[in-house]
Amino acid sequence: MKRQVIKGYPWPEEKYSIAIRKAVIDDGMYLIVDFVSDKPQLRVCIGKKEYANYYPEGTSVTVQGKKHETYVVLPDSWDQKQIAKVIESDLLVKQAVSYDDGGTGVEKENLCGWIGLKEHDCQQKLTERKHEIRRDRIQEFQALVPEIPSGFFRWARKQCEEHLFTYEPFRRRKQTTGICSNCGQESVVENMQQNQTYICPKCNAKTRTRRMDYKHKNPRPVQYKEREVILFQRVEGGYVERHFISWMKLAVAKEKYGCEESARIFLRHGKERTFYAKYSYLTREVFWDDANFGYFDPGGMIRIENGPIYPYTFRKSLTKGTKYQYSALEQLRKEPGFSPIEYLQRYEKYPVLEQMVKAGLRKLALQMDLSKLNLKAKKPWELFGLTKDAFHRLRQINGGKEEILWFQYMEQQHLTLPNAVICGMAKEGIEPVNISGVPLSPTVIYNYLKRQATGCKGKRCMQELLGTWEDYLSMAAYLKMPMDQDMVLRPRDLLLAHREVLSQCGGREKGLRVVEIANKFPRVEAVLASIKEKYEYVGKTFSIVVPEKIEQIIEEGQALKHCLDRSDRYFERIANQESYIVFLRRTKAMEQPYYTLEIEPDGTTRQKRTVGDNQNNDYPRPNQSHCIRNPHIWPRLSQEDFERQEISRQLRMYELESLRNDKVTVHGGIHAGELLADILEADLMEA
Repeated sequence: MKRQVIKGYPWPEEKYSIAIRKAVIDDGMYLIVDFVSDKPQLRVCIGKKEYANYYPEGTSVTVQGKKHETYVVLPDSWDQKQIAKVIESDLLVKQAVSYDDGGTGVEKENLCGWIGLKEHDCQQKLTERKHEIRRDRIQEFQALVPEIPSGFFRWARKQCEEHLFTYEPFRRRKQTTGICSNCGQESVVENMQQNQTYICPKCNAKTRTRRMDYKHKNPRPVQYKEREVILFQRVEGGYVERHFISWMKLAVAKEKYGCEESARIFLRHGKERTFYAKYSYLTREVFWDDANFGYFDPGGMIRIENGPIYPYTFRKSLTKGTKYQYSALEQLRKEPGFSPIEYLQRYEKYPVLEQMVKAGLRKLALQMDLSKLNLKAKKPWELFGLTKDAFHRLRQINGGKEEILWFQYMEQQHLTLPNAVICGMAKEGIEPVNISGVPLSPTVIYNYLKRQATGCKGKRCMQELLGTWEDYLSMAAYLKMPMDQDMVLRPRDLLLAHREVLSQCGGREKGLRVVEIANKFPRVEAVLASIKEKYEYVGKTFSIVVPEKIEQIIEEGQALKHCLDRSDRYFERIANQESYIVFLRRTKAMEQPYYTLEIEPDGTTRQKRTVGDNQNNDYPRPNQSHCIRNPHIWPRLSQEDFERQEISRQLRMYELESLRNDKVTVHGGIHAGELLADILEADLMEA
């Protein structure tokens, strides 16, 4: 059936109607059905073995805004009864609407529904054909990718290869047995500890030791280790960066290795880079697809990370004869974890990268934001704001942006630090701003942290120990310890000294905390005294107690184990008369802490907390006379209190909005993972 023949028939003049006509096409009898609203919408041609459609240009029959989905939507004004009469009186129509229906036929009034189903089939076939053409185009392009080098998988395995040597607990014996995951053979061992390097006596494999009763443990645990590796190759018209996941499963007596390609990144000359994932969400087929980067399988996300690059194809011939031939890309072959395609794109934008790499600043060329460089500088060291000597030292150590911070710090402080200290600090992620709380030179700090990291039990990084050291020094100053003595500044065992200072703060903590708050917020006790007569109340079941001293608030927080005694913001609000802290007590046990309330000037309850920063089911219902809702307290409030309440309400709304915009969540307790703003709104009880 030719579409041009179908187009040639004239459209009916009557609007909002369905015209059903017979036609002879190619010596065959067909039924032409025209759907017309205010203009022609759809024409279908039905034969005993064929079905075809035609949409006039500039028109579309829509379902939920999409022409190609489900079925045709037709106006209700079209006369379904007229269609039924035509079907009833014409054998050709009956045959046409039932020829592929198993002989069951179709209801007389359901011609539009039947045509809608046929339209759905047509559009589905059209969509499948589009996907097929697109898939063939992608596969034709992917066929240009070169073969994987013969030694690649052997190299990729070495990037994640590890062997385990599992030994039985000694149980007061001098010897025990162990088994190697590489060869699966047992051997007798002695004087062994966990996480040590051990050479298997059976296969001479380098293993890592672990203690486990593998003879009786069921099921035996399996360790999984993986690493992403990159194969960079040249293709016709550009480059491809192929990402592989190299993995190992380590059981007690056996190993399993695999390497699977997970993603490809193409860079073609004059075009942006294109990502390909090995899964199509459109057709649920496993093939390379550029339309769904991010999906590896229906239940997971694909990862694209930087990793080691296969060095044996990473040569100068990769860029020879292209616009990247002077990019110095081949000199970066030993740099760990970077994307070659991303580097080429940066080089195209900032050609100065070539000079940085050839000057020995390979790490910096991969890390630094080049938009912040002084590109108008006449000298290379002026690019980074360094002196000539600092620039040469930076080249010697192949420094990155962390090392530049230390060189800039030396110039500001007029110091000279050895390269070992600069590289060590940068490697540990310690920046100059991190040592501001320690009154010692960077060299002394580095050497002390290095000794502490080597001597302490368990793995403690220097950055973590620096935080512990700063905490120790702040608490020591809090306790009025002699900070000018070296044994206080640099204790022999930092972790032990930190624990001792913590124990001392436990006895004197409350007094020191009271002094600290009184110095920061001197108006707190005066404000508490001014509101005592307004808000304090004794009822039959519950009572409200207004504290008089800061000590009482500290004791309340310690007794109920919530954050009241450790946070300054509540005392700041009291000093500013934004909100107040009062205690809810059972009248029969006035001395026993029950609930802590934060109230606003008109009695609106912002927060209510009991033991562990929780709110239990025993909290009184709002209709019980326990708080400022009591009619005996409301008349005590002045006009000034209501004016302060309006300011307090605006500050509260602003704080809740900020918390919600920042998506601040609770990290512990029964509300872990919930938005803090939602919890505070749930606490709110307006007077």
